[in-house]
Amino acid sequence: MENDLLHFSPYSYQSDESFKFLAGNWCQIPQLSHIETTYLSKNQISKEELIKEEAWAQLLYLNVIKALAKDLNNIHQINYSLLYWEILLSPFLHQAIATFIDHLRISKEVLLSGKKALILDTKEWGQGHRMLGGSSRLYHFCLYSEIVSSLTSHFEVVSNELIHQNLQKFGDGKKSLSSAQNNKKTTLLPRLKKCVRPLIDFYRGRVHLKHLHLFNQDVVLLGDQYLKNESLKKIFPHKQKYKLYTYLENINTENFAPCSLELRNSLKNLESSLQTPDEVILYQIIKKFLPSCYLENYFNAKEQIIPYMPKRKLFLLDSKNCSGGEAIDFLVAESVEKFNSQYLMACHGGCYGAMEVSFQEYLWSRISTYYALWSEAKQYSEKENCLTLPSLRFYKHVKSTTYANNSNQITLYLTGYYPNRYSYNSIYPYTMDPQYHHLLLNFLNELNPKHLSRIVVRDYHNSNKINKNVFSDFCLKNEILFQNNNTFIDSVKKSRICIHTLPQTTYLETLVLDHPTLCFWNTDANLIREDLTPYYQEMFDAEIFHESPLSAAKKLAQVYDNPQEWWYSQKIRNARESFLKHVCQVSEQTPQIWREFIESKLS
Repeated sequence: MENDLLHFSPYSYQSDESFKFLAGNWCQIPQLSHIETTYLSKNQISKEELIKEEAWAQLLYLNVIKALAKDLNNIHQINYSLLYWEILLSPFLHQAIATFIDHLRISKEVLLSGKKALILDTKEWGQGHRMLGGSSRLYHFCLYSEIVSSLTSHFEVVSNELIHQNLQKFGDGKKSLSSAQNNKKTTLLPRLKKCVRPLIDFYRGRVHLKHLHLFNQDVVLLGDQYLKNESLKKIFPHKQKYKLYTYLENINTENFAPCSLELRNSLKNLESSLQTPDEVILYQIIKKFLPSCYLENYFNAKEQIIPYMPKRKLFLLDSKNCSGGEAIDFLVAESVEKFNSQYLMACHGGCYGAMEVSFQEYLWSRISTYYALWSEAKQYSEKENCLTLPSLRFYKHVKSTTYANNSNQITLYLTGYYPNRYSYNSIYPYTMDPQYHHLLLNFLNELNPKHLSRIVVRDYHNSNKINKNVFSDFCLKNEILFQNNNTFIDSVKKSRICIHTLPQTTYLETLVLDHPTLCFWNTDANLIREDLTPYYQEMFDAEIFHESPLSAAKKLAQVYDNPQEWWYSQKIRNARESFLKHVCQVSEQTPQIWREFIESKLS
């Protein structure tokens, strides 16, 4: 056992007749040259099964949040609304419920083999003060361990010390709390930056949470909304003195009281709301991993935020793209509960707003006063609060010029493919495509030598490492370049044509930039909303989108010599214009449209 390398990703491997069942990585796969690694067939489920699972997730969420709201109100002797507790707890419950359902299915499939599972002793990891990042390997390992230990007695417990050793080697996944704490530096330069930063931010119109109460603005922006300062000034002119909040240290847990098993066992409403054998496992997960800032240290955590919160009704604009974590949730929940503040959630990125199944968007719709999509509005919950507003994220691309007339480069974008992302994605759960790398290989094999020699791969998330024998070895053999050290815009500017392999953010950006674009993906593994399929179909008919990599390669060969002539043909113009109007709305008048909408709600 001491000689085995613990591998924190959804893989299984055999060593000494023992089955090693381990949990989640983000994207970077360690090299395991001395171990034969086999990829687990996770998330290969039908559309009907996927929709059924999401319906179960929604039902579990409703049962859990109602029960927790009662329990926490009773424990803290308060009487706050269900919405208050949803704002606070939905980030934790999204990860707990979605990941529980995903891992439960995988665990049952794997344990049918009768092999031994390797699990973690979660006593040390459970009952933390704050939520571990949803992409944290440690978090997924803990959830797997809870599930497996509840399903079978045929497992082996690994020591926490061994876990620590391997996490130090590979990190704990992107956006991980542990990694952030372990990587803190105390050198002079970071300390100087910390002192100077508030002055610079204030000069740019940004204020720290603890200074918000000093200003009389009614609109507070949580996160940068993907906009540059010049764009924000157009939405919120300086004369109106709207402040942009962009940074916050999270809740300080240094003086928090330890977790209390007795207090956690008092979550009686939660216990009675989850009754089937599978749901009992979820109860144990929530009871163990519910952050103590909502239970044992609720008042301590809240008092770190309350003194700085403006004591008036606010309009809070949020894209869930900012620091602060639980501190932000407390700010929003308290402001909405006590001052009836309005809370607008803006479409975030990835494939948000376009997918048929989205547990995350269901939750965001429930907790927000308004949920703004850049696609045609879809009502995710019973609140009927979704609306369409032009994209804040892509406004910076409007009227941008990126085309390089003299470039021969064909950029193949793999950005957006997250091979181990679990429930972090906007759809639920993330439908893994077992053919993904084979589709890429088929596309490259179909290219003639001239075009193949001009391929450059932008693989920002290192997804090529998931199957290096199929894809990366081909690239190495054919001397295909990987470029990850430049910005996205620079990569587009250097491209004669951009090729995308998934219906996620990057393909929308090059379409908004009006740059020659080709896309192909497995439509069976990427479930587009039915009401949006006519606009996608127009793009397929125009041969911008392709279901087959062979078709995409053939089209590339046809248009490569003069891509602009093809791109500016009337058929392409019509399809692109219709697609952007209904699926990714952008506008030169974005600042004015957003400003008028917010002002109408303020009045």
